[in-house]
Amino acid sequence: MERQRISSGTEWESRVGYSRAVRAGSQVVVDIDAWEAVSDAHAEFFGDVRPATSMVEVNRLISPELLVEVEAVAVVDG
Repeated sequence: MERQRISSGTEWESRVGYSRAVRAGSQVVVDIDAWEAVSDAHAEFFGDVRPATSMVEVNRLISPELLVEVEAVAVVDG
């Protein structure tokens, strides 16, 4: 599956190690009307882990080519 990283070109993306968005194949969702597809993908990926999450509709993201914003917090032990 093709994986495309979306970048705004800021220094923080490479310094911190993140992308503004990632498109894998045809999977990127832009509006709240697609909530069921987003929910299905979330459930498939996380399964019984069930992390805390929220789903909100916003007017727009910082750049028109950005379709979804996902925030995550990771704790690495050791």
